[in-house]
Amino acid sequence: MKNKDPHLSSNLPAYGEDGSVYAVVESPRGSVVKLKFEIKLGVFTVAHSLPLGLSYPFDWGFVPSTQAPDGDPLDILILHEASTYPGWCYHVERLASWKWIRRKRKGRGKGMIASL
Repeated sequence: MKNKDPHLSSNLPAYGEDGSVYAVVESPRGSVVKLKFEIKLGVFTVAHSLPLGLSYPFDWGFVPSTQAPDGDPLDILILHEASTYPGWCYHVERLASWKWIRRKRKGRGKGMIASL
């Protein structure tokens, strides 16, 4: 069930008018927890903690209005030097795209985009 609130970051378009990709930050650089945007609730929740001593080296988020094979939006890794917060939205240039293959899921991969 998708939340119909037009102000939620999950309802943004995937691409800007100039062809750039929109990226919404879920877990910012330096975060020691994995945050997940809960579409039904319209808020960020803690999915799990990272192992002790680890933190995200770059911003990690999603591309709005997309859907990977697992039902979640496409993941995006945002490479930059600024400090951000969950929910920030960027126009980014796509650097690379690839598909992860997870053997234990019997060939179901998840899309991913790296951006600058």
